[in-house]
Amino acid sequence: MGRVITAVLFIGIMGLFEVVQVSAMIPPMDRIGGDVSPAQPNDSADTVTDGDVVGSWLITVHKGTSADSVSQSINGNTAPSPSTNGNANGPFASLGERFHTPFLQIHRDWTSSFPVMNVHANQHAIDQLRRKTFIVSAGHDGKVSISSQSGPPFNDLIEGEYPWGVDAIRSGTAWATLKTDLHRGTALPGSHLGICIIDSGIDFNHPEFIRADNSIVIESQNFADDHPTAQDGIGHGTNVAGIVASQLNSKGVVGVSYGVGLFIARVLDDNGNGFVSSVMDGITWCASFQTHASYPVRVASLSLGWFGADDSVQAAFDAAYNNGNGILIIAASGNTGQNDISEPASYASVVAVGALTQTLTLASFSNYGSDQEITAPGVNVISPVVVGSSAYFSIASKTPSTTVIRNPGRTIRYAKIGTLAGVIVDCAQGANANPCTNKPSSGHWIGVVAAAGGQLFSTKVTNIMNQGAKGVIMYSPATQYDSPAAIGFYTLGSASSSWPVVVVASYNTGQELLNQIGAAPGTATATISVIPNYDIFDGTSESSPHVSAASVLAFQENPLLTAGNVRTILQNSAQDLGDAGWDQFYGYGMVRADQIVSQARTFLS
Repeated sequence: MGRVITAVLFIGIMGLFEVVQVSAMIPPMDRIGGDVSPAQPNDSADTVTDGDVVGSWLITVHKGTSADSVSQSINGNTAPSPSTNGNANGPFASLGERFHTPFLQIHRDWTSSFPVMNVHANQHAIDQLRRKTFIVSAGHDGKVSISSQSGPPFNDLIEGEYPWGVDAIRSGTAWATLKTDLHRGTALPGSHLGICIIDSGIDFNHPEFIRADNSIVIESQNFADDHPTAQDGIGHGTNVAGIVASQLNSKGVVGVSYGVGLFIARVLDDNGNGFVSSVMDGITWCASFQTHASYPVRVASLSLGWFGADDSVQAAFDAAYNNGNGILIIAASGNTGQNDISEPASYASVVAVGALTQTLTLASFSNYGSDQEITAPGVNVISPVVVGSSAYFSIASKTPSTTVIRNPGRTIRYAKIGTLAGVIVDCAQGANANPCTNKPSSGHWIGVVAAAGGQLFSTKVTNIMNQGAKGVIMYSPATQYDSPAAIGFYTLGSASSSWPVVVVASYNTGQELLNQIGAAPGTATATISVIPNYDIFDGTSESSPHVSAASVLAFQENPLLTAGNVRTILQNSAQDLGDAGWDQFYGYGMVRADQIVSQARTFLS
């Protein structure tokens, strides 16, 4: 029986970093108290349970073998081949269908670029194929899936529009050097170049992807399913694209290469699931734009991964890297905290990127090993999400001095978005009609309440509102609830215009606020600022786009460079961390955009 390859997009929350396979997002919680379990995966469609069941396979063939010769070699049922490479639309048999005789259908044919095909076939047909002299190997097409979550609290995440990671890799210095060297004071970082992002798509409607009233998405293609566009349904691809190319416009955040054009390959569906063969489609499609007339694609960025795929998968990446001047391929190392780099980052033709904390140490969740090549910021990274799906917030409390706590948790579904200032009041668990003590006699006040006791969150908020509060700060009742299941997806149950501003903070944030209330009851104040359509994330998913975007700047500084040239520059220009020189934890060190541009200028001279 074939094995399903389980993988995740590399992103984590609150120190919980597990490789999981999910087929749906975790449902929103309306209370804490009782058992809460994540959604369980459906049976995988490509799991072959007997010889009749149609699954997805990757076959490597000898050079010169055609799709017709493969189809005609099977003594049984065959179906027409797709007319276009990578075309996922057509009269294909559904995975999981049963045929008592051999069944085979060519789903994708990449032999014009590398000698691999994707077929939908049952075991009977694969057994026949493996006896053919033109077949090198046949193995299961793996599945890529996602567990998408937000990051933990941290101070000083952003200065103006500049997230800490953009500053840490010295992006501003790189931009200034580019403007000077190109003799154009208005040159934008990444101008007239393309970068390909292979992920869950992009939210075309997010304002960060509009420049001078035009979309910065140059081309897009969906390879995941029959979705009509590459619109992102889960937000992960939008987040990655934002790290690369968010605009410098006095709003939100700015990306490392905010002048670049985006090429979006959607390889994961709205549940975060997809086949490795779809990723192969994506990288092959990206490589076709290497000589695009206006935005030549020189870099591909992948914030996803898997383990144990068929050897044929690497051929797609090797072809993209080695063809012409090559596509520089950057991929996430993985989030399981182990000495084993995930695929495709572990391939020789791909740059593996690990994640750094704000103290420039390797994140506890980041994978490492002999294939680790470079590291980049990957903790507490603020970036866009699908419009209307999420927000991050800050709490500025003052007693006796101001303390700013940025994104101690999450906003709560159906709560009002906005800014609110007032006295903070201890409302215990909000469990009865009069839960709050030491309320001010006048003016706005904000209730601070534990998310515990089993009551509906809507009940807690209603009790506190009925006492006169204009806003509510909930906090996790204990540190064990600072996890994806508990702090990730809170809800007030239903929409209502009467709901106030409500945010959900970590346990430690709650304790800090209660301490301030205790020190100055009735006078301690706080300001809640909720910023919609952005959120904060952890993971090697966030690290890889920092490197991808910085690499674009090298090609802008020196268009004659090959993918191999820029890879060498990445290694030589990195800020050494850990042991001197290369080591298995940090690779060559942290990516430095300023040094990349400086070395690119003279690399071929």
